[in-house]
Amino acid sequence: MKKLLCITVTIFLVATWSFAADFSPSPLKLTIPDEPIIYPFDGTSMDFTFDLSGAPAALWLVINTKLSDAEKPVDVRNGFMDWHYVNKIDTTVYVSSRNRRDQGTGLKISWNGHSNAANGGGVVAPGQYTYYLWGYDDQNARVRVSDFSQVGFRWEAQYTKILELGEDGLPLPKPIIAGAVTFFFLRDYLGEKMRGTHYKWEIGSDPHDESKVDWTHCADYIDKQPWDLNYGCPIFDPNDFSIFYHAMCSPATKLATPTKWKFVSDGNAIMDNEWGGWDNITWDAKGMTTGNYALVESMYTDGDYIYVASPGQNPVAENLQWDVLRCMDFDGDEIYSKMMTSTFYNPEDTNPSEWYNGEFNKMFPSRDGGNKWVLGGYLYCRIFLTDLTRLLDDSDDETDMILWENSNGDYFMDHNWNEGSETPWTCIFLGFDETSPQYSSYVLDRNNFLMGTINYCGLTSFCIGTQDGTGIGYMSFADDTVADNKIKKDGGLFCSYGSNYDGIYFADSVPEGGGDIAHTNWIGSDSVKGIITNEITAVEDEEVAKFSVDQNSPNPFNPTTAIGFNLVEDGKVTIDIFNVAGQKIDTLVNDFMSAGKHSVVWDANGFSAGVYFYTIKSGDFSKTMKMTLLK
Repeated sequence: MKKLLCITVTIFLVATWSFAADFSPSPLKLTIPDEPIIYPFDGTSMDFTFDLSGAPAALWLVINTKLSDAEKPVDVRNGFMDWHYVNKIDTTVYVSSRNRRDQGTGLKISWNGHSNAANGGGVVAPGQYTYYLWGYDDQNARVRVSDFSQVGFRWEAQYTKILELGEDGLPLPKPIIAGAVTFFFLRDYLGEKMRGTHYKWEIGSDPHDESKVDWTHCADYIDKQPWDLNYGCPIFDPNDFSIFYHAMCSPATKLATPTKWKFVSDGNAIMDNEWGGWDNITWDAKGMTTGNYALVESMYTDGDYIYVASPGQNPVAENLQWDVLRCMDFDGDEIYSKMMTSTFYNPEDTNPSEWYNGEFNKMFPSRDGGNKWVLGGYLYCRIFLTDLTRLLDDSDDETDMILWENSNGDYFMDHNWNEGSETPWTCIFLGFDETSPQYSSYVLDRNNFLMGTINYCGLTSFCIGTQDGTGIGYMSFADDTVADNKIKKDGGLFCSYGSNYDGIYFADSVPEGGGDIAHTNWIGSDSVKGIITNEITAVEDEEVAKFSVDQNSPNPFNPTTAIGFNLVEDGKVTIDIFNVAGQKIDTLVNDFMSAGKHSVVWDANGFSAGVYFYTIKSGDFSKTMKMTLLK
């Protein structure tokens, strides 16, 4: 009998091991020709040709203007009840209806040269335009990525991010899900060590192998209730993934402080007592709440600065206007602290509920760099693309801060989008029902398509918008089966830097009454862009004049090296040198430069041997490269 039992157990284990497999998806891939499309803009029908591999897809064609800075619209409101605002950006003139395509080559989507009705519906004026294709797999079920990571957080900030660029600034072949767990999540796996746990998960690992999770615990929180001591959404140091930061929060006293930690695998993280902390920096956090659903200070980074969102809640009921944006550098110095009430507070809103106007806790950096951020909130019906550059010099200078705003009216990302509602054009929250979708996250893909992930909308799981905030539509996954409007979908992220793991990463749904969100799932998605024009010569010139940064030469070097780069247009240029700790140690250029090819020399006399990074920024363009100094 014992022998039979041993044989049975052995067979079971072998069978289990044989079925264990790493996550290895077939990415959905869109490919378009490299050459620009020549079109006379005369209202005749034309075809956009592309290849599709990896999976069938639902697809949309988007066409945006491609104007010089002088030609871009300034301070324009349009749409029903002025729901849409744009300022000094290219705008969307056309969004197609949904197109379904199976995998294949030489596929086509047609366009008749007209804009959408909202933009007049007439023939688009001749000139240069950028066209985009965005698509996702709406036919196959989502694939499990991990049983032990979470990408959705309901009402809270996005406590998990996907690290797509490595410590050297180059795309990772296997991106990393990195973040922290919060009060209601992953209890079944972490037990008493749940509170304060931060983790990393390499995408591509066996989804069911718990040993692949890299854990560390901030012991300060383990025995504390979240209303006594809590922590906000963390960030990992972009140049050293063994370092992470978060705000330590005291909801009872409504105070917070930034903290820096050393990630110790399978052990207790070590706090850096020389960086932040109660003895060095104490922040007022008057909007912080004290219950299980605590709103606390949350951190985000674009790789250059640390931004902290300090959300408010119930401004009318509490007679408190509070939505603060803080900015720090990685040395721990605070650059500014700015009340954002002019952006996030609207006392004239006719919403009968007290739950509105605030909860500014959603931030996501533009993939173009340039200090551009999407800002939003959980119950807030406005969403913005902002340029925060001027605030670095003067936090009161809001000139051209808002690049686009979508504040409802097109039923896109509207908290009362049901057309049958009594007040369909109002930013309204009526409770957790079908008239009140809520957004767990706002993220951008590599071509700055916006995804908002939605709760309480039945089969609808997310929505997609264009580069100027125009709504493309609401989307469902093929395996969405529950139409119950009480279901929480709880957030998602894009991965889109060209790895084999590109796509949408989404949390499991959670039924009414709650439950752990311990799983991450994947479905394929992709976007591409090209040029359509009637100006053949201009496009040829543009193809020659692309923003580019050369590898420094010589490399390795001692003690001088030349850095070449090409600018598309005249503008402000900065060239900064960083060490491996992410500290800026030299600035080579901080000046206006003309378009064309340039070269600067870095003299590294006085610096020790090792790896350094140089970052060149000009307008919306930014690139970082690595170099090695020998002695």
